[in-house]
Amino acid sequence: MNCLYFVKRQKFSKVIDVDMGLKPFYFIRHGETDWNNNNIYMGSRDIPINQYGMKQAAYAASLLRGKNIQTIVTGPLSRAVTTAEIVAKKFNLNHIIMDEFKQCCWGSMEGKPLDNGSMIQKWLKGETPPGAETAQEFDERVLRGLHMALELQGPILIVSHGGVYRSLRRSIGMPINIVRHCTPYHHMPPKTSDKPWQISILEDGKNSGDNKNLTQSAFCPADLTGQSLRIAS
Repeated sequence: MNCLYFVKRQKFSKVIDVDMGLKPFYFIRHGETDWNNNNIYMGSRDIPINQYGMKQAAYAASLLRGKNIQTIVTGPLSRAVTTAEIVAKKFNLNHIIMDEFKQCCWGSMEGKPLDNGSMIQKWLKGETPPGAETAQEFDERVLRGLHMALELQGPILIVSHGGVYRSLRRSIGMPINIVRHCTPYHHMPPKTSDKPWQISILEDGKNSGDNKNLTQSAFCPADLTGQSLRIAS
């Protein structure tokens, strides 16, 4: 049975710097939930993945086969934990829960239908919904988690949420892109500070070396409308 344990909190730097000795890492968003299908803000609500989400998690594990994953880190909400458990079981690994990788608390917006992106845009500018985390608080929390995770034995897999991934991309200086459920994204840090991170997507029938490296110029920022809003869940 896989062990579940918590990482001790540590101090962190607010700047992602190549001098930190950054390591490559993988990221997958949790499996699908019914609230995802119904376009509802989940945030800190503990909504489980559905049956299709469980199948997505098993498929993600198959894509990660041969990547020599050594450590799996996840947030405390069940949709992320269950996804991590399914993947960890395939590789006979423990998984670590870090509160830093919990989805953003959206306060009064949780349980409401996704809008056209106006709430997210206002939130990023400092207009925080009642009871919600501020954008700065959320980004600092996620960045702290990334620093902590990258100190663990790699290769590392982070299993978390669309909003968390959006924050991670901001931290490493990459524009925002839609993140699909249970699709493994591989992140390779730059060798020098003037170079962008390289991000590749693991897909069926392709090795990581076969994937097209997606550099900063290859990504277009999400316009925060329609499908792109699903990263808030």
